[in-house]
Amino acid sequence: MIVRKSELKLILDSDPVLHKPPAKYDFEQYGSTAHLFANVLYEKMKEFGGVGLSANQVGVDASVFVIGVEDVRIDVFNPEVVATYGESDYNEGCLSYIGVYLSLKRPERIEVKFQNATGEWQERMYTGLTARIFLHEYDHMQGKTMKDRVSPLKWALAAKKSKKKQRVA
Repeated sequence: MIVRKSELKLILDSDPVLHKPPAKYDFEQYGSTAHLFANVLYEKMKEFGGVGLSANQVGVDASVFVIGVEDVRIDVFNPEVVATYGESDYNEGCLSYIGVYLSLKRPERIEVKFQNATGEWQERMYTGLTARIFLHEYDHMQGKTMKDRVSPLKWALAAKKSKKKQRVA
């Protein structure tokens, strides 16, 4: 899977691709380019000013996402959530929903399994912000967005607040 950074454009909220689970990343077919793809995805995430980015957010049908927070980079291929613990609220945004922020409940600690860029399976435990970002991007792997996690009324209020802020700025 060879993808040039310049070819990747951010998919915005109205595109149905955000609501379709992407295909598993095929290491037999594309394994030799996994590092390159993760690097391109990570560079795009930084360019967009995010802390996480999934492949389907830039139009690539692959179960892959990257996280870059607190000087830690995580490349995730074919993720699975094994267990979740606790719960907390946190204000969350998404690159595909420009300027919209919502307080969402998510697990505080997670156990996950995923392949790294060499195709090796990893089992990890994440807490706090890293767990939240992982779950946000994992939602994209399920064809879900933060909009799907709230009522239509809560979404409408957040979107209205975002538009008001954009007009002021």
